[in-house]
Amino acid sequence: MNMMTQFNHNQNTMSNIELLEVINQARKEFNEKPVRLNDFNNRIADELEGEYYETFVVRNPNGTTSQGFNLNIDQCTLIGMRESKGVRKNVLAILKEKQKPFDITNPAHLLQAIEIQAKLNIELSEKVA
Repeated sequence: MNMMTQFNHNQNTMSNIELLEVINQARKEFNEKPVRLNDFNNRIADELEGEYYETFVVRNPNGTTSQGFNLNIDQCTLIGMRESKGVRKNVLAILKEKQKPFDITNPAHLLQAIEIQAKLNIELSEKVA
């Protein structure tokens, strides 16, 4: 996953893995330890108890599986609110930015798309090797 990932505008969702990447990046900026995926998933289940969200299974690079969630912007915001003040503000700003449509004619967005594609190509090459 990549910090440049936008919300899926067809469904207005973001995966828990993408959200965790956003949160852990913000935590890093405030010298806080990253959150592990299984702990993060427990937070999601606790915070969103009784709400509807789509779940799926993710196969990890080490062969294990993890639970995945597709979350809407409100759910992402609720989960981000469990963080410290500085991290919360940073996560909220990132989530707002990610809601903007991806404009390939924007030079910054074009550069992001190229970076994402390059990273995906490297990951695919490593898996093939």
